[in-house]
Amino acid sequence: MSEYKRKSNLKDSIISGIVVLAILVAAVVFLINQFSEVDLSKKELEDLRSEIKLAEVDLLEKQDKWELKIIRDTKYIAAQEEELNLAFKEFEVERAAYKEEIEKLKANYNSNTPNVSRKQIEREIRAEFASKGNNRAQINRLNSQNLALKAKNDVLEKEMVEFRKWQKESAKINKAAALAEEKRKAQDEVVKLMDEFTAFDIDLKKPNWCDKEYSERFYQAEDKLNEIKDLVKKHNFGDSYKAFLVDASRSTSNTAPDGWCNGVKM
Repeated sequence: MSEYKRKSNLKDSIISGIVVLAILVAAVVFLINQFSEVDLSKKELEDLRSEIKLAEVDLLEKQDKWELKIIRDTKYIAAQEEELNLAFKEFEVERAAYKEEIEKLKANYNSNTPNVSRKQIEREIRAEFASKGNNRAQINRLNSQNLALKAKNDVLEKEMVEFRKWQKESAKINKAAALAEEKRKAQDEVVKLMDEFTAFDIDLKKPNWCDKEYSERFYQAEDKLNEIKDLVKKHNFGDSYKAFLVDASRSTSNTAPDGWCNGVKM
């Protein structure tokens, strides 16, 4: 495959990868926005959780592939650069030796054969040059290799730019997904605490301080309700649990002190 076709295929692969990642990013962001804007049922929450997990797995797989590809390309470029540098060094050594030999040849002609014509000297030099190989062809080959390596490096740099952009988007998605998961767990915890509160079978608006066992359950139920209030406030659940909290809380009109039964402190 020609260098042009290889670069073209590499470019197409990068563009395709970016398009797929963009679609995944948009899909996950849409799901998270949906989660934030509406109160979802438990089944919908589980479905959302599954979709987010699948999207995360897909993103991680693509990240692994990109990282491996970048590592492989980086190693290839490093090896090519080392090979090219070595070739240039060898060429410079050879050229220096050749120049030194030409200078010696000129000096020899100047000192020992002063009557030799300039044309004859030039013929000898050209013959010596030909015997050392076509240095110009070698220079052209090395330059061509250098240009090809630079082109490969340019492609890799573009890949790195796109990869870093994707990493930032991926970090945002992971953070949003983590927040969504935290909110879902908090809602599950609220539901669990509500069930536990209900199990106490206590009406906080009607305390009965004359019944010691009832009073103990009263305080336990009130502690449970405070846990619910803290979670609702922390996660900004808004009006989702307002009706329950108002109905379950103590009555503000009840000013009787706790623990008093018929005027006696229990």
